[in-house]
Amino acid sequence: MISDQDVAAYGQDGVVCLRGALTREWTDLLDRGIDRNIAEPGPQFTDFTRAGETARRIKDDWCWEWIPEYRASVERSPVAGIVGPKFPLVWRQSEEANG
Repeated sequence: MISDQDVAAYGQDGVVCLRGALTREWTDLLDRGIDRNIAEPGPQFTDFTRAGETARRIKDDWCWEWIPEYRASVERSPVAGIVGPKFPLVWRQSEEANG
């Protein structure tokens, strides 16, 4: 599912879009998590949305630990199986940081 081109794009840009990687059930769950995150921001929350922008741009470090919708996606979604084989260092660093 992840091509070498996707890996290269991630290496260059720090992000890659994998359309169709998650079912509607998972994206709906993550949408609810985003709503919760905005309504109940954590101590690391930052809103980068500029005046007049219609899309929100937010960041909240480590919020997957206390937002149940995010935690479920980390622990039970197919994401680890999709990206883990191509990006093992990212997952290993995350696991080490969280004990």
